[in-house]
Amino acid sequence: MKELQKVESPFVLNNYSISIEEKGLCISTEYIEGLNLRDIFEKKGLGKKAARFYGAELILAIEDLHNNNIEIGKYNPANIFIDSTGHIKLT
Repeated sequence: MKELQKVESPFVLNNYSISIEEKGLCISTEYIEGLNLRDIFEKKGLGKKAARFYGAELILAIEDLHNNNIEIGKYNPANIFIDSTGHIKLT
């Protein structure tokens, strides 16, 4: 889990601390104000230009994770947020 703290990507959620407590896992992350892609798809959808833009940022996020030997088996639109600046944050 400490590997996630090493990832320095503008498109991946920042993890400030990760610890294993008696009752479970405790993760402290940055706050994201915005919607996830699933909610955006359900409410208004995405145009081609926005889909290309967010797709490119998602590829960069995945590349940053893979460069740190982190693999995610399943990507879900509910785990991809659009922050207040209009960029993705992979959670």
